[in-house]
Amino acid sequence: MRLPRRVPAAVAAAIAVAGYAAALLGLRGGSAPLLLDATVGNAVTLGATGLLWWRVRSGVADRAVLVPLAAGLSATALNEAAADLVEVVGAGPPRGPAVVVAPVLAMPCFLLAAQRYVRTRLADRHPGSWLDAVAGTLAIAGWLLLLEAPLRRVLGGVLAGGAGVPLALPAVDVVVMLQLLAVVVWCGARSDVRLWFVIAALALAGAGHLGWVVQEQAGTYGGGNPVDALFTAATVLAAAVGWVPPPRTPLLRASVTRLLVPPSAVLVLCGALLATGAAPRRAEALVGAALLLVVGRLALAHRELVPLSHARHLSLTDELTGLGNRRALLAALAEAEQREEPCALLLLDLQRFKEVNDALGHAAGDELLRSVAARLRARARRGDLPARLGGDEFALLLPGTALAQAQHLADALAADLARAHRLSGTSLHVPAGVGVAARPVHTTSAAGLLHCADVAMYGAKRERRPVLAYDERLDRRSGDRLRLVEELRAVLAPGADGGSLVLHFQPKIDLATGGVAGAEALVRWQHPRLGLLDPTSFLATAEQRGLMPTLTRQVLSGALAEAARWHREGHQVPVAVNLSATDVLDAGLPDRVRAALRRHGLPASALHLEITETVVLGDSTRAREVVAQLAGLGVRLSVDDYGTGYSSLAYLRDLAVHDLKLDRSFVADVAADARAAAVVRTTVDLAHSLGLRLVAEGVADEEGLRLLRAMGCDESQSHLHSPPLPAAEFRAWLGAHEAVPAS
Repeated sequence: MRLPRRVPAAVAAAIAVAGYAAALLGLRGGSAPLLLDATVGNAVTLGATGLLWWRVRSGVADRAVLVPLAAGLSATALNEAAADLVEVVGAGPPRGPAVVVAPVLAMPCFLLAAQRYVRTRLADRHPGSWLDAVAGTLAIAGWLLLLEAPLRRVLGGVLAGGAGVPLALPAVDVVVMLQLLAVVVWCGARSDVRLWFVIAALALAGAGHLGWVVQEQAGTYGGGNPVDALFTAATVLAAAVGWVPPPRTPLLRASVTRLLVPPSAVLVLCGALLATGAAPRRAEALVGAALLLVVGRLALAHRELVPLSHARHLSLTDELTGLGNRRALLAALAEAEQREEPCALLLLDLQRFKEVNDALGHAAGDELLRSVAARLRARARRGDLPARLGGDEFALLLPGTALAQAQHLADALAADLARAHRLSGTSLHVPAGVGVAARPVHTTSAAGLLHCADVAMYGAKRERRPVLAYDERLDRRSGDRLRLVEELRAVLAPGADGGSLVLHFQPKIDLATGGVAGAEALVRWQHPRLGLLDPTSFLATAEQRGLMPTLTRQVLSGALAEAARWHREGHQVPVAVNLSATDVLDAGLPDRVRAALRRHGLPASALHLEITETVVLGDSTRAREVVAQLAGLGVRLSVDDYGTGYSSLAYLRDLAVHDLKLDRSFVADVAADARAAAVVRTTVDLAHSLGLRLVAEGVADEEGLRLLRAMGCDESQSHLHSPPLPAAEFRAWLGAHEAVPAS
C-alpha cells in the first residue's frame, strides 16, 4: 500500500504520543503524571482538534464527514481537559454522571462521521443500512446487561458500586470498528488509508474506555493514568483523517447478497441471548427492539433484492430471443477459464440475413432470429449456454466438451439451421456459417477462444461452408483482410489521389439495333502488392467498414469524367454507376449527383444509376424519396440483379425506375432450359407492361442472344459482346461500334 505524502507526519505524531505514553508509565505515583497529562496530553488533543477545525474552515471538500468528527473530538477533548483541571486544583478525580456526559454526546457525532464517510465511498447506496448499526448496538447492549452480573462475580466486585458508568461506550467503539472492518473486507477498501486511521482510533478509544470503566468503578482512576495516553493517541489518529487525501480508487461496491449478512448476524445475537433464558427484562426489551429493526431491514433488503435480481437477469438475457447475451457469454467463458476445464465454443452467423431484413422488413428478421434461437436452444445440452451476441450472430458454449464432439454438434446444428424457416406463411432457407474452437486445443484463454471461434466463423462464411474449425492459416488470412481494409482506407482518405482505383467499362448493346446503348463503370483496385483486384475482393468489406460513400463518390466522378470525354469525341453513350445500400439511404446523394453532372458539363440523361432490389427495401420510405429525387433530375435508374431477392413485385409499382436488369442466373441457360426461358419471357412482358426496359445480363451464346431478341428483350450486357475494358481500350472499342441515341 503506497501512503500519501501527509501520512508520514501523522505517523510521527503517533510516535510522539507513544513517547508520551511511555513517560506516563515511567512516572507512576506522585503529581508528575497528572501535570504531564494536564499539560502535554491536553495540548496534544486540543491542538489536534483545533487543527482539524482549521482544516474544515479551509474549504476542504469532505466537510460533511469532518464537521461531526471534529465536534465529537472537541467534546471529548474539552471533557478531558476539564477533568484534569478539576484534579490539578485539588478537588480530586471527578466522579458521577457528569463524567460520562461528553463521551456519550460525542458518540453520535462519531457514528454520523463514519456513516457519512462510508456513504461517500459506496457506489451503491442501500437506504436501510443504518438500521443494521442501530439493531447491532441494541443487541450488544442487551448482551452487556445479561453479562453484568457474571462480570461482577468474575471481577470480584470490582464493578459493584460506583456511579454505574456505562459499558456501552467501549461497546459502541467495537461495533463501529467492526462495521468499518466489514467495509474494508467486503468492499475491497484495503487501500483506503483514512478507514485504517479511523479503525485504529476506534480500537485505541475502545481499549481506553474499557480501562477507564474498570478503574472508575474500582475507584482507582486518576489523572495521569496510562489510559489517558490511549485517548490522546485516538484523538491524534482521528484528527489526522482530515489531512489524508481522499483515495483515488474507484467507488466501492458491496455485493448485493451481503446485504443480508448484518441483519443475519443481529438475529444470531438476539436468538442466542433469548435462548439463555436468563436475560433481564431490560435486555429482552432491547432485543425486542433490535428484532423489530431487523424485520424492517429484511423487508427493505427484500424490496431491494427483488428488482436487483430481475435487473441482473435482464442484463444477462437477450430481449428478443430470451437467450443469454454477450455479457452472459463472457462471464461464462471467464468462469470456465478459472476452473481450467476444457470447453468448446460454436459461433454462427446467418448467410443472407441482411437480405431478409431488407426484403421482408425487420419484423420478419426478428421472427427469423427467434426461429434460429429456438433451434439453438433445442440443440443445447444441460450445462451448455446458448447466446445471441448481437445482430444475426449466435454462440453456443460447450463446457467440458472436446473438439471432436464439438464438431459433431456443430454439424448437427448446421443441418438444423439449413432447414426452411416458416415466417408468417413464408418459407425461407437461410443457411449459417458455424465456426468451432476448443480450449486448450486452440488457445488457453477465454478471449483467445472467442477470437478463434470468430475467425473460424468468418472463414466458414467466406468459403460457403456450413462448419469450419479454427486453423492458424485462417487467422493469417483474417489479418490480411484487416490489412487490406486499412490500405483501402488510405487510398480513399482525403488528400489521396485515388490513382490505384481504376475503372473498367462494359458495354450494353441495344438488341433491336445492335448499337451501343450504354456502358457500366466497374471499379478495380490496382494493388501494389496483390495486383489488379476485382470488386468482389473489397466491396463487401468497404460496405461493412463505412467506406462505400467515399468510394462511390470517386467512381461517380471518374465515370462522368470518362463519359464527358466520349461526348467530346462524338459518342453519346451514357455511363452507368452502381449504388450501394448506404448510398441510396443518403439524403444528400441527389445534390451530389447534380453537382457532379454540372461540374463535368453533362446532361442528366448521360448518367444511369443501378441499385439492387434488396437495397430499396431496407428503408423503403427514405429509399423511395432518394430514388424519386434522382429520377426528378432526369437520371435513368435501373434495378440490378432483378429476381435474386425475396421481394414482391409491389415496389415496382411505386418506385421511380426505368430499367430492370435480369440477373445472369436466369439468362445464362435461356437457350438450354425451358423453365429459365419461361422466367425470362414472363419478366420481359412484366417490364414492358410497366413501361420499363429489360436488360439481360450474362447471356452465354449467340443462340441465347437470338432468343432474347425474339422475346423482345431490350438490351444485353455480357462477355459475348465485350468484357469490361480499361478506359483507353474501351474508347478504342467504342470507336469501332455505332452508338444508339441515349434515351
